[in-house]
Amino acid sequence: MTVVQTDDLLSAAQQYLAAQSDLTALLGSDSTFDTWIFREELLAPVETTGKAALCLLQQGQWATPNDHNTLRFPVLTVEIYVDPPRDSEGNPTTTSVSSQIDHLFRVVDQYLHRPQGGEQLWGDLLTYGSLRASEPSRFPWADVDKTQVVRVTYNVNMG
Repeated sequence: MTVVQTDDLLSAAQQYLAAQSDLTALLGSDSTFDTWIFREELLAPVETTGKAALCLLQQGQWATPNDHNTLRFPVLTVEIYVDPPRDSEGNPTTTSVSSQIDHLFRVVDQYLHRPQGGEQLWGDLLTYGSLRASEPSRFPWADVDKTQVVRVTYNVNMG
């Protein structure tokens, strides 16, 4: 098998996560997008849907590249958007989505947090490791009728 490697971390992470059926079962979809895993910007209106989405961002590096090889060390940020379940009139049926966020985070984390290291393909990108660099934390976002957002970062090793 020949691997044609890309250095597009976001596309590779999107492909890899979209292949995980236990994760995609927790996310929204619509006639435009098979699953709500987006790169760089949220392209579906999560608010008032009762659904969840992921948005992947690449933000800087966590280590300085060296002169001895071609390894790169990008930071992958995962934003988790969750809208609470809603009744037939669109009203939230719960005041908290914390348990939904926690569950979705645990599923994402089982694929992206690899403390054992080792080679792994994300789409067609060969990664050598990925470590959670932060706990999920809320960040300011226009809260539209109880929709919540958390962010978690991963330090990725890629060639």
